[in-house]
Amino acid sequence: MYSPRIREPLIPRVYRAAKESGIPMTAWVNRAIEEALQEHERGSESQVADGDALAEDPTTKPSGKELNDGISQTD
Repeated sequence: MYSPRIREPLIPRVYRAAKESGIPMTAWVNRAIEEALQEHERGSESQVADGDALAEDPTTKPSGKELNDGISQTD
């Protein structure tokens, strides 16, 4: 299974946030990802429900570079 790498500059920030929360880093990261996905899915649902023109506007979509920033292709 593919395991994406966390960018190095984020590691200390995640470590501190997890420590402040009193949970392991993996639990903190999983929680953060789950919350971000829920927000993303809510936004996607409202765009579809509202017929939002931005959903089809190519200027609002991230480029391939933005999607791949910080992702190592050799992992």
